Amino acid sequence: IEQNRTPHDESFAFDGERWTRIRRLPEACGAMACIALGNRLHLIGGAIGSDWRRSIDWHIVYDPASDRYERRQPLPTARDHTGIVVVDNDIHILGGRVDSFHTNSNLHHSYDAATDRWSFRTPLPTARSGQGCVLYRGKVFVMGGEGTNRVYGQNEAWDPLSDRWEAYAPMLTPRHGMGAVMLGDAIYVAGGGPQMGGGMKSAINESFTLA
Repeated sequence: IEQNRTPHDESFAFDGERWTRIRRLPEACGAMACIALGNRLHLIGGAIGSDWRRSIDWHIVYDPASDRYERRQPLPTARDHTGIVVVDNDIHILGGRVDSFHTNSNLHHSYDAATDRWSFRTPLPTARSGQGCVLYRGKVFVMGGEGTNRVYGQNEAWDPLSDRWEAYAPMLTPRHGMGAVMLGDAIYVAGGGPQMGGGMKSAINESFTLA
């Protein structure tokens, strides 16, 4: 709450009709990456603090059946506002802030839940934070984001088979902090900020598809 300040520890679940409270986080945290793997939720990275905001490397797993959290191997480099996606049962964390969008990261790590181990992968061509991240046609697409005095429109994809990054058509409207999802055979990118920081929002909704 309060524009990247004053994170809280409340957690909720939505069943399609109503929201219910679930166990609070072990620590108040915001801007973390969350994704489902198997029947558990992985919460990775994030930011804590108010006046002295800093990124953290935590990695906790929530089990809905027991309503409890467990610790896992921490993220190798603390950061927040990252991209996250699952590829072949591995969790991938891409880019993000190291304390601030003035010090964005291009790091790309993957996590193997079976061995509880992180691995380095080929870094992003464009260091950024607050970007969209979607698995589409077997490739990890990363689009948008922000940095010092700019908002990115770059749309780049990592190919797991070749372990290489490729450039694709940039976003029509560069934005950060937006929602990005694959639906059918297209990536949809909704909302977000068209300028650095949180002072301006948008209601723009655009889609991208491969020929």
